[in-house]
Amino acid sequence: MSGIDVRGVIRSAAILLGALPVLVACGSDGSHSTTDSSSVLQTGVPSAFDPCRDIPDSTLQQLGFDSGSRKSIPDQVINTGDVDQVVRARGCEFAIDGGAGYQGPTRIAIEATNTTIAYFRKHDEKDRPVREISVEGRDVIISGPAFGGQCEGLIDVPGGGILLSTADTNATSCDMVVKTAKAIAPLLPK
Repeated sequence: MSGIDVRGVIRSAAILLGALPVLVACGSDGSHSTTDSSSVLQTGVPSAFDPCRDIPDSTLQQLGFDSGSRKSIPDQVINTGDVDQVVRARGCEFAIDGGAGYQGPTRIAIEATNTTIAYFRKHDEKDRPVREISVEGRDVIISGPAFGGQCEGLIDVPGGGILLSTADTNATSCDMVVKTAKAIAPLLPK
């Protein structure tokens, strides 16, 4: 199995989560104001859930992840090009052990991020399928598959979201993202 191309994920996240500037509108008096304050990033990464620490081995095994493969991803800070708009993420990646004949994705990253559902909705790439679902009463956005199978999902949590992403080129990547969202949602803070 190959590891997630962290640079590729970071490039993708920069495009997905922040490459577009926040739009500024001019009032009739010449003043400037942000058009949608709900799409502004939170300042820090939510700390009430740590994907590296707070997902029990039993949940990982239920998902078909190798619990021994838990690997910390270096903290990410991605400048969006907007003043005071920096995407931040912290988490872990996990190898997926689907058994003999398994044809799905081989790795998934699970990260706490300051990206909100509103920000994700506004800045998501428009060239890939996007659907919104509810899991355990939470909003979840699934974006993909794209780039030959990459899929990302964002689960709403206070102060941001939990980002799930596969970097594999596999048609079933979004199925794994949805399955993972459903498994970890009960563990997340309300």
